[in-house]
Amino acid sequence: MLTAAQREDLNNWKDDLLINLNRAKAELSSLQREVERLKFRWEVAKGLPETPLKQNVVQSTEKDWVKAQNTLNREEFRLNNDIENNGMILNEIETLLS
Repeated sequence: MLTAAQREDLNNWKDDLLINLNRAKAELSSLQREVERLKFRWEVAKGLPETPLKQNVVQSTEKDWVKAQNTLNREEFRLNNDIENNGMILNEIETLLS
């Protein structure tokens, strides 16, 4: 049986975990959207008419897209891990509170 103070502490922890869980999901979604946006720019640049600047634009947009994809790849594992861990802890807290 939990005391009132323990229940309050668990509820506060639960609130913190929910905030962190939502933040991780939002960050992951934002990174995914950024990669798609930059990939689209690169694809548009490849379709531009041949001009002296086209190659520079294509290379620049590809570089931005690859950099964003690398960031997503690096962060995706960490964020998914955070999401999974927070979810498991939340389930345990719910069990204790019920």
